[in-house]
Amino acid sequence: MPGRALKMILEWLEQHKEELMDNWEKAQKGDPLKKIEPLK
Repeated sequence: MPGRALKMILEWLEQHKEELMDNWEKAQKGDPLKKIEPLK
């Protein structure tokens, strides 16, 4: 993966860390997931 793409993904991950963790907890319980803004 090109370095620029990886940097963009890691920035997106950091920006949405809380939403991702919330969805992880929901998934473990079998609850519906919330949509997360895609990488632009």
